[in-house]
Amino acid sequence: MKRTTSLLFFFAIIITISAPPVVEHPKKDKPQDDSKDDEQTDDV
Repeated sequence: MKRTTSLLFFFAIIITISAPPVVEHPKKDKPQDDSKDDEQTDDV
């Protein structure tokens, strides 16, 4: 049981660390989509 919890925690950390860069990649891939989102955030 402890091993499963450790593995889950380890995976959660890896996913959390991997999430930000993974989100940035598609943003750079689709600048048009990001531009609209960025404008809205900038307006607010």
